[in-house]
Amino acid sequence: MSVLHFGAAALTGLGLAACVTSAAPATQTAASFSAVAPFSCRIEAIPRAGQTEVRASISAHAPVSGLFWLDLAQQSAGGSSNISQSGPFSASAGETLTLGSASFGGAASALRGRMVLTWQGGEVRCPVTAPIGAL
Repeated sequence: MSVLHFGAAALTGLGLAACVTSAAPATQTAASFSAVAPFSCRIEAIPRAGQTEVRASISAHAPVSGLFWLDLAQQSAGGSSNISQSGPFSASAGETLTLGSASFGGAASALRGRMVLTWQGGEVRCPVTAPIGAL
């Protein structure tokens, strides 16, 4: 099983930026995001008998609610698949929620994806790396 876990420290280490949707005047840096983010992002790619199951989840460090958008795509010789899932979420401190999931034929390396989360403190695009590439 390949597990991709992106906590606040990983966001800082990767030097990624998060945009603030509140009254803040400018783009929030990963360092400032890590100081205020009430959750970490997690995307799992699980191989299952010629298929790959993808699960997108968050682990809340404090109570949090907001909206998520998950886009997954696969391109292969047999065609393409595009899946979009979105909706509200609400988690208590210490709770892990699966926000979206999908199954695809073939290897995880053929998948591309993105997950965007918004909450009262801001907005972040969770990074996606191997074996799943970014959209």
